[in-house]
Amino acid sequence: MREMFHVFCLAAAMVLSGCGGVPLPAFGRLDLCKSISREEVGAALGSAPATLANGAETGSPHPECTWITEDDPPRVLTAAIWREAALVREGRTTAGEAFFAAELAALERSFPNVRLLGGVGDAAVIGIGDFEEERFTGGILVRQGSDVMALRIDGADPAAFEAVARKLAERL
Repeated sequence: MREMFHVFCLAAAMVLSGCGGVPLPAFGRLDLCKSISREEVGAALGSAPATLANGAETGSPHPECTWITEDDPPRVLTAAIWREAALVREGRTTAGEAFFAAELAALERSFPNVRLLGGVGDAAVIGIGDFEEERFTGGILVRQGSDVMALRIDGADPAAFEAVARKLAERL
């Protein structure tokens, strides 16, 4: 009887930790690719509503979505969530706050104008690059608990980009 109890506990631990082929639960029940409309993405990109080019969703350790326009060159918005449990399971040496700090350092190297993004998650920053020909590049990082969401854009409207990040972060 005691052995059955240990087997049950082991099986339960595997399910709860995402081991044994059981997919991880969606991050905060967020369906990342469906959480914002094509029109909202199109506003941030400054072009016709964007097409979802790819999306790894439920069960993925790192849900990621990429929207792209038909412009030449195309405008792109990418959003990804990095879960601490998945990073640890992959053997990464950084997760949670340390992962956020490492990504923040990369954001600061990429964009000259980085500022805090108040009222979003436990910590959030936005980096905006230079405008060239009515386009800009930018990145947003949001940490909620020990998970991190990262967004990158080659678009036209920083305010709409920030609005997209805020909407996604509300659901974390």
